Amino acid sequence: MLSRFALLFILLLPRLAAAWGAGHDDVMRAVLERLPEEVLAKFTPEIVKEAIHEDSHYPDSFQPFLPGEVGEAAVAALQKAGLKVRYDLHHDYGRVASFAMLVAAFREDDAAHIAHWIASHSHVIADMAACNHDPIVHSATYGWGPWKVKLPHDADMSRVAPLLDLAGSAHDTAGGAEAFASAIDRLMLHDDGRDGLQQVHEIMLYGHEGARFCSPRGVKVLQGAAAWIDAQDLNGRELLWQTIGELGAWAVVRTLRDVEVAMRLAKTDTVIERTPATDTAAKAAIETLMRERRLDEDALFAPILRDLQPADKDVIGVVLEPTWDMNDAMLGFSSRVQSAATVRTLQKLNRPHATFDVRRLLEEGMPSPKQVALMVIVATSFNNYHWMKTDVLDSALSDYVTRGGRVLWIMGNGTLPRKTFASFTSALKRTEKTTLPVPGKRFVGSKLIAHLPGNPSWQILNTPETPAGWQRPLCAWRIEPQTSSDLEPLITLESEGAKYLVGACTADHKLALLPIYAVTPHLMQKDRPVASPAEPELDEPSAKVLMGVIGKMMPGSAPIERIWLTHSSNDVRRITINWETALPGPSKVEYGTTSALGKETVADAPVTLHHVEIALDPIAAVHHYRVRSGEEVSSVHSFKSYSDGELRAVIFADRGYARDRDLTLLLKEDPHLVLTCGDNVASLHEKGIEGTKAFSALIDSAPELFR
Repeated sequence: MLSRFALLFILLLPRLAAAWGAGHDDVMRAVLERLPEEVLAKFTPEIVKEAIHEDSHYPDSFQPFLPGEVGEAAVAALQKAGLKVRYDLHHDYGRVASFAMLVAAFREDDAAHIAHWIASHSHVIADMAACNHDPIVHSATYGWGPWKVKLPHDADMSRVAPLLDLAGSAHDTAGGAEAFASAIDRLMLHDDGRDGLQQVHEIMLYGHEGARFCSPRGVKVLQGAAAWIDAQDLNGRELLWQTIGELGAWAVVRTLRDVEVAMRLAKTDTVIERTPATDTAAKAAIETLMRERRLDEDALFAPILRDLQPADKDVIGVVLEPTWDMNDAMLGFSSRVQSAATVRTLQKLNRPHATFDVRRLLEEGMPSPKQVALMVIVATSFNNYHWMKTDVLDSALSDYVTRGGRVLWIMGNGTLPRKTFASFTSALKRTEKTTLPVPGKRFVGSKLIAHLPGNPSWQILNTPETPAGWQRPLCAWRIEPQTSSDLEPLITLESEGAKYLVGACTADHKLALLPIYAVTPHLMQKDRPVASPAEPELDEPSAKVLMGVIGKMMPGSAPIERIWLTHSSNDVRRITINWETALPGPSKVEYGTTSALGKETVADAPVTLHHVEIALDPIAAVHHYRVRSGEEVSSVHSFKSYSDGELRAVIFADRGYARDRDLTLLLKEDPHLVLTCGDNVASLHEKGIEGTKAFSALIDSAPELFR
């Protein structure tokens, strides 16, 4: 018999040895510390150690069930329930079978089997709400960590990744252990007298309920861990402890409640099993939950959501899908982070856009192409998922394209909407049982060439074949168009002298395909720190690919807006046109004394900060101009010259901290010339306005004044 004191000593042994177990160990430790005395008294020290270090990881294996581990009766019952290997315990029906084994173990009064099934059951419950299964935490753990993505203060994500597991804080005596214990006390559950059918129903909902509990917290876990590691931010550490502690507690309290229910039901003749009726009820409950989930419950999406507005015209739409049970999704688990990064990049570039919940599109159809000219859909897979059917979305997309809409589909190893992308079907090829166009060892070091202005190219520096997980940005498809095909190249992969077309669009630019790795941050850029890993955005290579393809599909859809005029000398017969673009490109100014323009000056060097000096007509009262950089172009603007005998000048300064910083008031003076004496921005180092960003914001505050 095991006393509470002996249990405490055993639970402390791994910590005294300075060995942190995985998060499942910590969940099982917390369960053992709170088990009813009559259960705990059955266990020997050997049983406890086995439960913590072995049985709590039992479901993470594709090995079959063995009689020597769980007994012949359990093996037969598990097989009858449809379970073939241990990993099947993660499924809805597997959790039901796991609970049934726990009830049977109590009936047998077999201490080793009771401990085994408590530990195993705790694992499959914990996985339902583990932040490791949150899309962005999963990416950070298995992708950004091994890639050593840099943070603003010289740390990198390899140091953050260990804190993204419960084991990183659950027994941190500085506060993590206390936060974990406090969360357990706060969320504690007990047997409420439910019957066997109610218990089966509840267990079958754990997957979706766990994901719903995790989705508001995953971003906070990453935010807190990164802030603590990179800047020793105490508030960040507190945030980490609180959120990851709650996720661990969610599993602990359900395991304890299920143990209490199992103990009671073991004293009856209740049969624990799935039936057609329980399956129907669970399916209905899950589909209700899926319909009622708000997209803003996902912390990954909440800050970037923007609904389509009645006045919107020619915007870019991005389709989003909530986080469901484990790695389930219609559009692929590994699509969500890139989708969020795409939206945030559009925001950063001031590109008109709107976000769309895939469920809304399935129910209401696609918007008008006049309002949404292009839909971007990241879909590493494309599957029916509960009531969400692929043929419904395919039909809606096909109709949208027929009405004039355009679709950019970012693909993984899944299928395409067959009706909408019929023109690509015969051209898509892949080698069986592969995940990339070339073997992984060759893929790293290969070159990705974009068929865009300037033909930019990048070397692939990190492997998409990350150590584990469902978030790998893999796409094995090659595009081999027939001679008569109307497909145009977008992306070529060059590896060891061989070239493979991996991205293409139709000749009318209505449909385009890109591989997921072409728009995955950090694959082609290693040395630039991320501003905030919890707020994903595309890096320079992936943004240039995405925006270049969007520019090709929507030429002239986003005029260059940030333009300002300066004199680089005291020669008033010449003026410099300045503008900014998000991505490097050539510089061209078209100008003239009428809106027809007629002259141009070009600089071929690819830059993001453009300066082009032009000569003015000495007798013209007004000059007109527009600027171009690749596919991007501004509207035609005009400015007054100094030739009409009057010179109206305004001078402003010290506006950085002024209450009223509205520079558009100066337009009322109708000036020829604007002079500044400085101190017109408040700060040059705060987040979001570092470097010259504050001056860019100043120009944006009164664009008509500066251009």
